[in-house]
Amino acid sequence: MKVRTEQVRKIRREKDFSQEYMAEILELSQSQYSRIENGECRVNFDKANRIAEILGVNPQNIVGNNKYGQPNNFWVN
Repeated sequence: MKVRTEQVRKIRREKDFSQEYMAEILELSQSQYSRIENGECRVNFDKANRIAEILGVNPQNIVGNNKYGQPNNFWVN
């Protein structure tokens, strides 16, 4: 699942969360989390929902769109 990387980064910074903090909660290394934020990898449905939960937003706010401009919130990689 492709996440809106700039949106995730913006919200994370607004909440003053570090990449290390996010990675720890998600049980990832900081470099793995960084790859998510940099758009270098996709995440599964559960991980995208967990990121949204940590950031306190609706998952649709951080999930990329399909070719029709609709959220990919049910597409699992």
